[in-house]
Amino acid sequence: MRLPAPLHRLRQPSRLTLAAMTATGALVGALWLSVWWTLKSEYEMHARLALGQADNAAQRLADRASKLLDRFRQTLLFNKHLYERDGRIDFAGLSRAGLTGEHRRTIAYLIGPDGVVIADSDGIGQGHDLSDREYFRATRVGSELHVSRPVYGRLYKRWMVPMAQAMHDRLGRFAGASAVAFEAGLLTDGFALGQYEDTLVAVLRPDGEYLSRRTGSQHSVADHIDPTVIRQLVEQQRRELRPSISPIDGRARFGAIVPIEGYGLNAMVALSPSSALEGYYTSRTQVLVAAVFATLAIMAGAAMLTRQAHRMGDIEAEKERAQRKLVHESQRLRTSLLSDALTGLPNRAAFEARLDAVLDDGQRQDLQHALMFIDLDQFKVVNDTCGHAAGDELLKEVAALLGQEIRRHDLLARLGGDEFGVLLEGCPREPALRVAESMRRRIAEFRFLWNNRPFQPGISIGVVPFAVGEHSRTELLRLADSACYVAKEAGRNRVHVYDETDTAVASRCDELDWVSRLQRALAEDLFELHGQRILPIQPDGDHDVEHVEILIRLRGDDGRIVSPMAFIPAAERYGLMPAIDRWVIRQALAAHAAYERHSGRAARFSINLSGATLADPALLDFVREQLAVQGVAPGMVCFEITETAAIDSLDAAADLVGRLRGLGCRIALDDFGCGMSSFAYLKRLPVDCVKIDGGFVKDMLSEPVDYAMVEAIHHIARRMGLRTVAEFVEDQATADALRRLGVDYVQGYGVHRPAPLLAERAAPAARGEPQREAA
Repeated sequence: MRLPAPLHRLRQPSRLTLAAMTATGALVGALWLSVWWTLKSEYEMHARLALGQADNAAQRLADRASKLLDRFRQTLLFNKHLYERDGRIDFAGLSRAGLTGEHRRTIAYLIGPDGVVIADSDGIGQGHDLSDREYFRATRVGSELHVSRPVYGRLYKRWMVPMAQAMHDRLGRFAGASAVAFEAGLLTDGFALGQYEDTLVAVLRPDGEYLSRRTGSQHSVADHIDPTVIRQLVEQQRRELRPSISPIDGRARFGAIVPIEGYGLNAMVALSPSSALEGYYTSRTQVLVAAVFATLAIMAGAAMLTRQAHRMGDIEAEKERAQRKLVHESQRLRTSLLSDALTGLPNRAAFEARLDAVLDDGQRQDLQHALMFIDLDQFKVVNDTCGHAAGDELLKEVAALLGQEIRRHDLLARLGGDEFGVLLEGCPREPALRVAESMRRRIAEFRFLWNNRPFQPGISIGVVPFAVGEHSRTELLRLADSACYVAKEAGRNRVHVYDETDTAVASRCDELDWVSRLQRALAEDLFELHGQRILPIQPDGDHDVEHVEILIRLRGDDGRIVSPMAFIPAAERYGLMPAIDRWVIRQALAAHAAYERHSGRAARFSINLSGATLADPALLDFVREQLAVQGVAPGMVCFEITETAAIDSLDAAADLVGRLRGLGCRIALDDFGCGMSSFAYLKRLPVDCVKIDGGFVKDMLSEPVDYAMVEAIHHIARRMGLRTVAEFVEDQATADALRRLGVDYVQGYGVHRPAPLLAERAAPAARGEPQREAA
């Protein structure tokens, strides 16, 4: 029996058709194998990025929690020191000095050797028996600081985390415990990763118990997980590229745990896959859609081939084009995920992935590498004055210039904002330093023009030489960022190379030591007030009033006077100047009446205010209260503000000056002339007196320019109805010249050397004695 013709052709396909079907099947199989490999690589890359983000976030949470615990520990140790020294503690006095911690969310207290609270900062827990508490029992057997599991306070009706340390009497016997309890939520409040939803943020003990656990807006304490999981994550024994299931809420997350050094605790951050892998899901959809269309195109081409053999060449070309398009699209998607949209440079994720690859390369442990952090100076000026379009253009031009200074295989990336990173592989310390200096010079010579407005940018660079195995990625990034910060602090537009003996780090440690000493000085009244007289030199001056500038000094442990320049910078950096200024105001006004009796005539005190105090909205009420309490007439008080401090917060300074003058106090503008636009700012500040900067006064007889500056300042001030005071007057000749110019007052070592405020007034300094230090 013979088959119909069409069936016969189907049963016996041509050799060309078989070849086309075979080629089609092979091509489709290769296509989907490529899709599988691409998606697998994409997933692994995004999973590693998610783990890296979790590591970074966990480290930041650990640093944040460490600073918080350090502050509580400092309070605890401070209370312990006071009690062991004095046998008692005045929490009310410490509270007035601002040394008892955060209000309402922390409680400082002392526990007697029998476990009963003997004093506390809230005043409601005395007599409460805590002898059954874990942290009190721990202090009996060890002297180390103990951080307890969370407890629900029976008095305060909230979950608190106690931390305590044993106290001892003079014979070394156990005398109880100094403790601080803080709300568990303080450890995680306010820490969030805005781009990630359902993020788990927690601080937990090594035994698996959470001190504080926050997921979104939900907060819990005292949950528990398997401590084996903690140990594996801390030691990075289990770094799987898939999320782990939480035994508490059953949700899958990418997690990381970092130890909180010095406290035996751990910081945990876990990211939900839906947020961390969002880019992967988008890429997967795009790749699959492209692959489906490519498959359909291949199959359509194969069908056409079976019908039109003569177009075989065209069909093959079409298939090749479709395959190239798929590969190109895959590469384009990968590039877009790892590139900065503005500059075209690799972004932070790509930079960290490349750094991880270098650190994981065990075969190159003998090579030296270098990591750089670069911060663009003056970027905010361009952004604020010309807009974000100008700032974006500046970033693109700077990125292009920096790229010209590195080798082809080096990596330059934009890390965010105006920060760049550079990874120099196989580059020792000295060549890396030459590259950094070359970059710095290139940007220093660059002029940025925007709408015919020129700008002079600069860069600060931190360099960290390293070898594989010396530091983790997190440590390297932190060291590079710190080195860049030191470069900026040192004056910007410079390079700072990190090493283990970095004196800048030691300097920062010294400042932290000053914080503790200044807090103690405020609590124990270790400051002293000195005074320097200001002498009227005009016949119509107010000679019946003694003018005195109040100066602060600190008595060191060795009994010697410490210059203010040794501790004022630390006080300004760490926000202690408002408290110090208030101490000076309170003590000076309290001594005013005694000084008038001592001197035998009326006295007007000049008190200096720092820049931070100028921005304190509560200062006016404090001054009004102290004037009333001490019974000092406002007109007998003159507040001095420096020109530079006033310029830094001009609106706030002008408002405060106006209000203080409204009380009846006088205002003097100190160090006038050292700024860049002194006369322009003088019009905006309603002051009574101008103190001419001593840098012009001390050499005015030998330097004509200095003489002219003194004369100009006095002339402008007199035109504005203001009195003038010349500082750094060292001899009678200078005083006589100032009198002839019409200056109202003189001050300096040639008039009176600073002395303790209520001590017997020192005689005027010998004529012509040089001034060696600022008063």
